[in-house]
Amino acid sequence: EKKLYQNLWKSVADDIMSEYQFKILDIPMAVEAAEGDKDCVIFLFESFRDNVDKNKADIVSAYEKEDFSNYTIFVHALKSTSKMIGAQNLSEMARKMEESGKAGDFDYIKENYDAMITELDAVVSEISDYLSHR
Repeated sequence: EKKLYQNLWKSVADDIMSEYQFKILDIPMAVEAAEGDKDCVIFLFESFRDNVDKNKADIVSAYEKEDFSNYTIFVHALKSTSKMIGAQNLSEMARKMEESGKAGDFDYIKENYDAMITELDAVVSEISDYLSHR
């Protein structure tokens, strides 16, 4: 049964990847999160794009205020949403940020903050580009 789903999911992933040359997003991962539903993948992309300004502003603001408790909450959310859209690298960066926040390792956060924001911007750019070409 699992095999059947995987085959269906693969054809959905192939379909999406035939529409655009993705460089960042792991489309099979996004399709799996959406349980093989292409419309759901598109919805998750749109939702990520539509909410990113506020979510990024929250992260930036908490970081600049050195409010690491809220920062940790915001990167936790980013970890989950980026995983759902197949932004594996971003999700992993956010996961390490969350762990560092919980551990009080603010040096790690400061050293890796710019890279995470850059990756976030790149992910959003790819999503927006894909959506505008559909």
